[in-house]
Amino acid sequence: MHWCRLYLKHSECWDNDMKKLYLLCTIIFVIGCSSKKAVQSKNVSFIYEAALKNDSLRVLVDHKNTVVSQFMSGEGRSSNGPTKNEDWEELNGMITNLNVRKLKDLTTPKDRVYIKEPMKAVFKIAVNNTIYKTQEFDDGNPPVEIEAIVAKLLNIHTTQIERIQLTH
Repeated sequence: MHWCRLYLKHSECWDNDMKKLYLLCTIIFVIGCSSKKAVQSKNVSFIYEAALKNDSLRVLVDHKNTVVSQFMSGEGRSSNGPTKNEDWEELNGMITNLNVRKLKDLTTPKDRVYIKEPMKAVFKIAVNNTIYKTQEFDDGNPPVEIEAIVAKLLNIHTTQIERIQLTH
């Protein structure tokens, strides 16, 4: 009987120590995951490409550089510069709930009626050198799940191309 009381006393103490250890491990895990996420976001690139016959546009944004190009009616323009912090943060915020492995399964909204044939577009995201991409869709009519990301990339593209036009 005496042995049983001694065991119970030690097990209660052990439980309290285990609770503290569990709490400490949880805190370390959370801190490790949050810092890992920040590092992982630097290994991400956003790519939007659209083309039809001889016309094309491309936007590539990673944590360091933004590269845009446009070839329309035989005239080409391209720009390469540092990525703005606010653009990078906004794009990363947009992908927090996006499952990149399911990009290939996204469907486009119902077909629109076009006066002229639109360019065919693809959205890609590269994560740690693995590229995930959507099915081809009409430029200006992306799947709903990536609509905001595409709009942001096109905004970056337009801003960069306008800047080129002002300098020439």
